[in-house]
Formats: sequence, structure tokens, C-alpha cells
Amino acid sequence: MEHRIYIIQLTEAPERTFFVRLRDGLVHGSEYPSYAAHLEYAVADEIAQRIRSFGYPDSVVCDRHGEPVTAADLGAAQIVPESAIAEYWDDKPRRGAM
Repeated sequence: MEHRIYIIQLTEAPERTFFVRLRDGLVHGSEYPSYAAHLEYAVADEIAQRIRSFGYPDSVVCDRHGEPVTAADLGAAQIVPESAIAEYWDDKPRRGAM
């Protein structure tokens, strides 16, 4: 079975950026797809939905080459436990953080 990875595009061309993680309430991104968080589809989809509320209304799940996922890819989506998302989505306030 082939292991498929997905990334999340935060912003569109000409300056495309990809999601790395959320830490201390800030979305971190990179212009390099290989530096983006490599996720299972269902995890990437859930995080992309959450990212939209952080000022990235066009965030979209992409394949590992940075191409948006098509409807044909949705058949593999599964329910995702919160623990799988928490590895990349740390929205808990930090001690001493303002």
C-alpha cells in the first residue's frame, strides 16, 4: 500500500506558502513544500478548515507536489482523532506568553 502524504497551501501564487505548524497562536509557513508538515489527508483537511479562521481563507489541502486535492481523493478520508491534529496544532496558551 502506498503511503500518501498531503500538505496545506496557505497562500496562493505568486508567493505560495505552505503550513508548517501552529504554535503560540501563530500559523507558521514555508515557501518550500518539502518543509511543510506532511500529513494524512484527513488530518490535513481538518487543519485546513481551522486555518481559515486564522486569516488564511484560501487554505487548501494539496498533494506532496503542491497541487490541490481533487474530489477523487476524498474517498480515503477518515475520522481523525484530536491527538493526531494536536501534533501540528498547538493552540494552548503558553506560560508567560502575552
